[in-house]
Amino acid sequence: MTIELRRIDVNLAEKHEEAFDLAEKVISAKRGKPLNRLQRAILKGVWQDQTYEDIAEMTHCSEGHIKDVAADLWKQLSDGLGERVGKKSLKAILERHIQESEILQLEGSLGDERFMSRKRRDCDLAPDVSRFLGRTEELTTLEQWIVDEQCRLVLLLGMGGIGKTALAAKLIEQVHDEFELVIWRNLRNAPAVEEVLSDLIRFLGRRERSDLPSSLDGSIMFLIECLRASRCLVVLDSVEAILQSGDRAGRSREGYQGYGQLFKCVGKTVHQSCLLLENPD
Repeated sequence: MTIELRRIDVNLAEKHEEAFDLAEKVISAKRGKPLNRLQRAILKGVWQDQTYEDIAEMTHCSEGHIKDVAADLWKQLSDGLGERVGKKSLKAILERHIQESEILQLEGSLGDERFMSRKRRDCDLAPDVSRFLGRTEELTTLEQWIVDEQCRLVLLLGMGGIGKTALAAKLIEQVHDEFELVIWRNLRNAPAVEEVLSDLIRFLGRRERSDLPSSLDGSIMFLIECLRASRCLVVLDSVEAILQSGDRAGRSREGYQGYGQLFKCVGKTVHQSCLLLENPD
């Protein structure tokens, strides 16, 4: 029986100046010039939870002009940071990027020898493939897509019982040294997407439950930051459990639409990791 492989190429006062510096770097990289006085005033006002009306009064500009300049500012930051930035999300997004940058700088200062010690695997749920034979062509293709071409989202499709799970496990055995973090999770019992995200973030981002975002959007973006910060391979087995029965379009079951949002974001957002999904047809 044939297994179909499918690829989908589809972030406080002491933080105040750090946030300005980050915004300055992002916008300078996009347009080759620093923030102007009005842009800085808007950033400062939004950081201090001021309204556009407050900022307009402070800068002696019309509220409409402030909104126009702010909209352009959010677009530049969204393009530069790879996620949607707005008035309400600005502070959380900049703070998260600052925190991730500090972590990466600390790790870099400790030297490249730390790379091997940072490697971790959590694949206890993967099957034993010590007697795995065949599927050489599929393994070669998957390794090329995931390692060489750095595909962000890959699907294994086909009828149940033809060896897709074993193929995924054998792939991990062959390519795990190419990744800092490897995690395998099974969706057979149809866990809520929030539960899966929490589990992935705790492993990939070394976070406690109390540190996790409370919203679905926040959790997905936090996971994306983890996928950017480290080279990760995430395998979700038995994805059919959260899909509508018999729906070849791959639509999620009622109450599980968050998975579609997660998969779409992982496939379309720039990062250095891969999400591998095993999904019977």
